[in-house]
Formats: sequence, structure tokens, C-alpha cells
Amino acid sequence: MKWGIKPTNSKKANFREFINFLMKYMNSQIPIALGKNDNDRNYTVSDGNNRIHAILYFLLKPYKIYDDWYIDIFNSIDEEDDNILKPQIKKKLKNIIKQLTYDDIYNNSFDEICISKDSEINKVFDEIQRARSIIKKFEIEFQNLKKKFSTKNYSL
Repeated sequence: MKWGIKPTNSKKANFREFINFLMKYMNSQIPIALGKNDNDRNYTVSDGNNRIHAILYFLLKPYKIYDDWYIDIFNSIDEEDDNILKPQIKKKLKNIIKQLTYDDIYNNSFDEICISKDSEINKVFDEIQRARSIIKKFEIEFQNLKKKFSTKNYSL
């Protein structure tokens, strides 16, 4: 891999700037060159490896490229009273969010992907008196995060 994940002081190409470009223009401008190996459907990439890798990395690990986009939801989680939402549960929630794929973020609500799928967190929220209002607050921030990944709302 020749590209970096995020911009640095050097002029080295990186995943974030390429994904920014894709979100802004919704086109890579330069086709990815494939070579056919045999009569089967086996292809090799002769040009575009870094671009393909950047797209796959973004789809599988968006947090690693856009960690700054997660600050608001993490702050929202941290703002909850430690007596209501224990620090280890806050940490677990943030770790779940960091591991989400683009598909997880785009196609789920906060409740579906972060609470309902984790029995420990689900149990904690079942025991919190004002759980619905806390989840609603987190859901708003999750929807704001989701909007950041939308090309409709993208601007450089």
C-alpha cells in the first residue's frame, strides 16, 4: 500500500482525500484498469489498487478515516451522568460505534446497531429509568453522523 490513511505534512496521496473527492464528485474520473487472466471470470487489477483499497477500507472502517466526524456522538455519550451510565458501558458503546462499517451506519438506527444487538448494553438500558430520552439523544447524534457520510450533504 503506497497511500496513507489520512493527510500528513507530505504530499503523499491518502484514502481520506480520495474518499472526499468521490463524495464530492461521485466519480473517480480515472477508470480502474483490469486485465483478464483466462477464459474464466478471473481478473487482475493493473491500475487502481490504491483506489480500490481506499474504497474498501472506507466501507469497512470509516472511523479510521473520519474519526473527527465521531466527536459529537462520543461527547454526547460522555456527557451522561456516570451514576446512570457507567464509564465501562460508555466505553463499550464508543467501541461498538468505532467498529461499525459504512453499511452498519447507513442502514441502522443507533438503537438497532448499538443497543439491541448487545445483550449487556440492552440490559443496562432496560434498567435505566429515563432510557428512552437518553437513546433519543444518542439517536440524534447518530443521525448527524450518518448525514456526514451522505454525498447529498457533502461539501469540501
